[in-house]
Amino acid sequence: MKQLDTTNNTEYNIVQLSEESPLDGLITLQEIEELHRIGPQDLIGQDRFVITTITETGEKKRVGIATINPNNNRLKRIGIKEDHRRNGLAQALVDHLISEYGQLTAYCRESLEANKFYQATDWEYKETRVSGEGEDDLLVWVYK
Repeated sequence: MKQLDTTNNTEYNIVQLSEESPLDGLITLQEIEELHRIGPQDLIGQDRFVITTITETGEKKRVGIATINPNNNRLKRIGIKEDHRRNGLAQALVDHLISEYGQLTAYCRESLEANKFYQATDWEYKETRVSGEGEDDLLVWVYK
C-alpha cells in the first residue's frame, strides 16, 4: 500500500488487488463498471490497482482504479471518480505503475476524452494505428 497526499490535502492509498481475491472487498463489480464501462471478464489476466481514501466518518472509499497487462506493460484502463478528478490522482497512479513496471504503453480511441489526459501529462505520442471500418483509429502513447 502506497500513501499519497495530493493537492487537496486528502490522504489516499494505492492498493494492488490480489489474484486470489481480485476485488479484496475494496471495490465492487458495479464500481468497476462505473469507472471503466467494462465487466469483470475484462479484468482477467490483468494486474489491478485501486485508489482509496478514508471519509470523515471513517469509511474506506474507492475513488479510482487502473488495470495493466503485466506481460507487455500496457495500461488497459485508468479511471478516477468524477468528484476526485483534477487533483493529481491519475498521475499519481501512473507514477506508481511506472515504479512497479517501468515503461508503460496505452492505446486510446482517437475520439475519447482520455487523450487529453495523455497530452497534458508526460505521455509521448508514438503512432496512430488505423482501425477497421466504422471504428476510431487508435492513438498509441508511451510513458517512460
